[in-house]
Amino acid sequence: LFRSNLYLLLATADSPGMAYLNGLVGHNGAHGCRLFCGQRGRHRPSKPTYYPALLSYGSD
Repeated sequence: LFRSNLYLLLATADSPGMAYLNGLVGHNGAHGCRLFCGQRGRHRPSKPTYYPALLSYGSD
């Protein structure tokens, strides 16, 4: 009788693929940072796509 366990040591993917693998939101989500940096994305009024910007839309 032989029993073995399969382990995933390293996974690489593009941003949408990595969001699928780790279960987090993609790069256009409200918190698109994969390193849990705390930077919140901004979006235009009545638009669903978020962008990683430090200033909100329309501010000077």
